[in-house]
Amino acid sequence: MTGLSIHLLGPLDIRHDDGGADAPASLKAQELLCYLLLHRDRPVPRTSLAALLWADHDAAHGLKQLRQALWHLQTACARPDTEPCPLLETTPRSILLRSGSHLWLDVGEFEAVFARVRGPVAHQLEPADAELADQAITLYRGDLLEGFDFDWCIVEREWLRSAYLTMLDRLMGYCERHGEYELGIDYGERILRVDRAREYTHRRMMVLHALLGNRTGALRQYTRCAAALREELDVLPARSTTLLRDQIRTSADPATLLATPRLAPPALRDGSPTPTTAERPRRIQRALLDLQSPIQSEFRGLEAET
Repeated sequence: MTGLSIHLLGPLDIRHDDGGADAPASLKAQELLCYLLLHRDRPVPRTSLAALLWADHDAAHGLKQLRQALWHLQTACARPDTEPCPLLETTPRSILLRSGSHLWLDVGEFEAVFARVRGPVAHQLEPADAELADQAITLYRGDLLEGFDFDWCIVEREWLRSAYLTMLDRLMGYCERHGEYELGIDYGERILRVDRAREYTHRRMMVLHALLGNRTGALRQYTRCAAALREELDVLPARSTTLLRDQIRTSADPATLLATPRLAPPALRDGSPTPTTAERPRRIQRALLDLQSPIQSEFRGLEAET
């Protein structure tokens, strides 16, 4: 059986082990594949899929469109001398995409590492976990399904971005504790490429520059922070950030900065850190949830009917 490697983080990319690349030609078949991959290993009712992916059609037409998209998907997945599509199990009522040795999925690998390293804020990464996290962040080539405008994946996209930044946060802390200051700065730069106004990260980078003996770099980092906060959020740096800048200016021993209290990253409800900007208005997150909830409600209702 020929295996598949599928990347969902960034642009959709599908590769067969024999070197072929076969994304379904139909955009709706691609959307169907992506949805099933994110809900793998559990059957999804056909009525739910039709209502979600063809919301502007009536039920009968939606189910017909689903059958056509499924045919395109099965055709794209099928390979010579193999069963029609080793990924899919279909019944008249549901469709199931089963993971296994024949499927490598970047989101699955990424989520497995994140589950291992997330922990509470006080938890410190072990060297083996830091190595795994470093490998996992390379899988994040961009936001989930970059280039697609699927409303149903907005919340999942935000969650995976947060997971990515959380892992970078943990790696920065690991580098700070183990004296790998330049690598820690590199992780910080990756965070700021996603969220340039993340004040907590700017503070950590100021400390790392100072620990390297680069006082000028630390003060430049403060200037970058102030500019990003002004341009993105129209706010001034927090008092803790300004005090840290003053301490860097006057401290004769940068090592004392490690004992300086710095605001911890905001926490999720389960206590693990989340990389959304602490100062960013919460209305963005509320808007995303408001957008998703009608779709989820309809989905649950259709599932109940089946």
